[in-house]
Amino acid sequence: MLVGWLAAPAIVVASDIDDKKISICKCAIGNIMFRNPSIMDGVVENGIPHVYYIRSSDKTFWQYKCKIESGTVFWAKEDEKDWRYKEPILYEIHGNEISVYDTILKRTKIYPFIQ
Repeated sequence: MLVGWLAAPAIVVASDIDDKKISICKCAIGNIMFRNPSIMDGVVENGIPHVYYIRSSDKTFWQYKCKIESGTVFWAKEDEKDWRYKEPILYEIHGNEISVYDTILKRTKIYPFIQ
């Protein structure tokens, strides 16, 4: 019985890590695509967060994936094999906010961040 009880927090921690990855990915993609991260949903598959949304202007479906490495997000469209390493997105988490910097457009955006 005790072993089962100890296993439960590990599942919660993994879910919290996945939620954090999804949040970082949503904010990064939101910044470069000029979309509010709140319109996006996401999942983590094999450690990679995938986010998606329906664009309200034309009802098209958009999907992206993120590779998160120590303060940097590399991204790709869901159907692309290659990551956009030449277009990294930088981020920093400060308490309940995440600051996201687009290295191509030289644009910073701050979003609420729930940990």
